[in-house]
Amino acid sequence: ALEAAHPADPVVHSLAARAAEAAGEIPQALAHLDRGIAANPMEALFHAEKARLLGAAASSTAALEALRRAIELDPASEQYRLEAARLLISLGKPREALAELDAALHTSPGFHDVYRTYLKVEELRAELLRTLSPEPLTASATDLR
Repeated sequence: ALEAAHPADPVVHSLAARAAEAAGEIPQALAHLDRGIAANPMEALFHAEKARLLGAAASSTAALEALRRAIELDPASEQYRLEAARLLISLGKPREALAELDAALHTSPGFHDVYRTYLKVEELRAELLRTLSPEPLTASATDLR
């Protein structure tokens, strides 16, 4: 009903795809995504979602094609490149997978330091909580204000 009222709205098609997927209707979900892509072919997320559904349906070659389109539209997305690398590994193409991983690291140089620092914050917080109390303490920084 919502699609009929808003046939040109790609977000409506994306939402319909999620609803169809939740109902286990993968072919219908893919059809909704195709309509979303037709309405907004430049949205990388729609292509990546299509790749995820195709991969779940064991259509690896088609999934890889959709992921490559998502990467073309959003080349700085480490997530899309990571998913492509995983798919390439499953297809027996480890060198191509390595190239995707290298590209992911190249497009966002230095981000690993941010993630590593965040991990250190979490580790130190956990260590501090263990030393402060023999009982589990789960207070967060917002609780201490």
